[in-house]
Amino acid sequence: MEVQARIVSTNNFAFANMAENMYSISLRNTNQNLSRNYYKEVGLKFFDEILLLHNPTRNNPSNAFYEFDLTVKPVGFEVEPGGYFYSIIFTISPQ
Repeated sequence: MEVQARIVSTNNFAFANMAENMYSISLRNTNQNLSRNYYKEVGLKFFDEILLLHNPTRNNPSNAFYEFDLTVKPVGFEVEPGGYFYSIIFTISPQ
């Protein structure tokens, strides 16, 4: 199983000015037996970032769940004031 995430801009006219890695995500909890490496923080961009690669085995339940924490870093002076709207798109696919 592969889990990916990316940022999608909606109703933003100057989204290119968003600071790099302003949004990041980290795995908080799962019922799967995963390496601790998957719990590290991953910066989100406008293209898919792989959050985890996982091959289910008999030691893992088939009804997997994943809980993630979202971190939003402070906006700097390079971003114009205004309303910005973003969505996080997750893609989960079998390998």
